[in-house]
Amino acid sequence: MRYRLRTLMIVLAALLALHHECGGEELKYERVVTRVTLVTFTIDTTFPPTVHLHAIGESPVKAFAGKLVRVNHESPPKDGIQDFFLMAAPYDGESARNTVVGSYSWDAATRDAPWLVGIRIHGADGAVTKMLPLR
Repeated sequence: MRYRLRTLMIVLAALLALHHECGGEELKYERVVTRVTLVTFTIDTTFPPTVHLHAIGESPVKAFAGKLVRVNHESPPKDGIQDFFLMAAPYDGESARNTVVGSYSWDAATRDAPWLVGIRIHGADGAVTKMLPLR
């Protein structure tokens, strides 16, 4: 029950905070994807390392673009896994599709989050978790 309430609060916060400019037209990332289908990552060899995340998901509506949104935790999560949401921007144009791709580059991830051991990308119907080989 606490996990569902926490997840709901995180989704609501993410929905309220998202806007993105694209081609002069403002897109509102207001829909969490239905399902996350693929998550990949790369880690640069810089110090501190930059983590690049990529996720593909199924949008509940025709969408133009996807975006990964990092959850700002008040205190480090006990499991050491950073939460993200894959969001979609509803769109009616010719390039709209039901599959969206979101990316996120996190510069100095280990400096910002020394507790980081993995990432969890949420969709409405669950989440995909990946452990990061940062240590």
